[in-house]
Amino acid sequence: MTQKVPFYIISPTYNASKYINACILSVNDQDTKGIELKHIVVDDASTDKTWEKIQSHNGNMEAYRQQSNSGSPLSSFLYGISKIKNLEDEDIIGWLDGDDWLLGTKALQEIVTAYKKSTADMVYSQHLTYFGQRNGVPVAAIGISSPLKDPTTARYGKVAYSHFRTFKAKMLKNVPDELLIEPATGKIWQTCGDSALFIPMLETARKISFINRPLYMYNRETDGSEDKKPDYLSKMNTVRVRDGDLRLNSKMKWHNKYRLPPTRRFKADVGRTCDLSCEFCYYSHMEKKDRRFLTFDEIETVLRMGANRGNVFCDFSGGEPTIIPNFSEWLLLARKLGLFPCVITHGQKIEPKLEEFWDAGLEDILFSIHGSEDIHNKITNTKNGFSKVNKAIEKCNANKFRFRTNTVLTSNTEDLPKLAKYFSEIKPLISNFINFNPYNEWSSLEKQDFQGRDSEIAPFLKETIDILASNGVMINVRYFPMCLLKGYEKHVCNIPQVMHDGYEWDYSILPKEFFSYLEYAKWLSAKTNIYTPKCLECSIKLVCGGLNRGYYKNIGDKELKPYSGEEIDDPFYFRVNVPSKQLNTYVGHNYWWCKERYARLRNKT
Repeated sequence: MTQKVPFYIISPTYNASKYINACILSVNDQDTKGIELKHIVVDDASTDKTWEKIQSHNGNMEAYRQQSNSGSPLSSFLYGISKIKNLEDEDIIGWLDGDDWLLGTKALQEIVTAYKKSTADMVYSQHLTYFGQRNGVPVAAIGISSPLKDPTTARYGKVAYSHFRTFKAKMLKNVPDELLIEPATGKIWQTCGDSALFIPMLETARKISFINRPLYMYNRETDGSEDKKPDYLSKMNTVRVRDGDLRLNSKMKWHNKYRLPPTRRFKADVGRTCDLSCEFCYYSHMEKKDRRFLTFDEIETVLRMGANRGNVFCDFSGGEPTIIPNFSEWLLLARKLGLFPCVITHGQKIEPKLEEFWDAGLEDILFSIHGSEDIHNKITNTKNGFSKVNKAIEKCNANKFRFRTNTVLTSNTEDLPKLAKYFSEIKPLISNFINFNPYNEWSSLEKQDFQGRDSEIAPFLKETIDILASNGVMINVRYFPMCLLKGYEKHVCNIPQVMHDGYEWDYSILPKEFFSYLEYAKWLSAKTNIYTPKCLECSIKLVCGGLNRGYYKNIGDKELKPYSGEEIDDPFYFRVNVPSKQLNTYVGHNYWWCKERYARLRNKT
């Protein structure tokens, strides 16, 4: 005998006497072949005849009445869940408001079939929207439900996961209790509570199925509808749920004993034009019309804005600055505005121009080197790219000009220790290892084959760190799960820490205060990363910042190894062991070199 599928429908309701019968009857009319159905109706202390009408029904229904009005459909929904005995992970739960109803008798059959076919964690359908009667004629229109292209960005896209919304009971474990509470009041969300519940589920669901047929009537007529609540309250809470207060780390307690100063460095994006085609380039798929160098007037505006925000350093990046015909003039302008300019470069064209750039005030160089000779040439699609950048580095060292290096972690995993030995010879001030994470056109593994798995990269990265550290080279690993680099966490600089790294950018933050940066970092971390089910088990999730959304979408989180123990909420918990000269940069590391050079130039003239 085939086992029936447990299916629980929970209906929060308040003053819905006009439509509560339609709601209950639409559930009673469902074909329950192969389904063990239970309808739980929770009345939130209605003041009309809703409770009396609920009591007149029976069938597969359980009815509960809250003694005082909570004002929160989410509170009623959670109350209904608490009444389910022996809830199993694979049981299905659906949210059906007390003033809405199911369409047809096969709605639940279609939902169950979708779960079976796709082994989904969540299933939802298209719906109709009911506006009441106009001149005695019922008026309804197609709803706004649509397939979710990328569930991990559900928080930031248009509403798609609408009615009829169902989920496997196991998904409740992926929603921390903190997310259900409105920080401003300390109570369960009064409006947007369904979003507060469902968005974290959507972000962590492995599979979601959409039925493009209306199975649900969403009622916009009744006074009990959330749309009828004060408009300002709904709008405010929508912002909080999607972009503001609804964050796992919204209640962090910051340690006062150690606060890193915010960065005073900004990015001067030159226009995203480059003469190379690196295999991982985030700009390679941009339309040509969108890839042009800024004019001198445009870059002057960018530099003045950066300086006016209180910055001291600027990084010319966003393409290849060294091929700009008048780049020396840009460097001179930066100096006149009181900025220490840095160029982020592939190093192919800079060696013959170094003297010119130094004379114009170039204070720092960040070379992009992605492997030892053959690997670097392959990744950058060059024949002798490595030798060209090495020639520029040799000239820097011959002139005692300090520089830094950037390495993107892609198909170069096994080559990293060899690269570390090369770095130990050329002695960069800092070597950055930036974890490739899929954005834009690279969001799918189907479009690229160089995405490494973090668990496979980690052993080689640890060996690389050991080699560099023993040779006096400082290391920065960016955007990498800390749980895979246990014992090496001080070298990891993720989004919660990155804007308190003197070599990162300020993202236009004002004022230049500690908490301004922290708040932005929280927002950016939530937008870029998610706390996966494995992350939620981890005691340092607030330090690490979660897993990249695109990586989770493509690969998942099975390789993560959560920390146990008491939760740590200080984002700088591991950074206290980083050398202060790597963190606190008030003048450029070539400041005195540049000053002496200018003095010599003045004496010559």
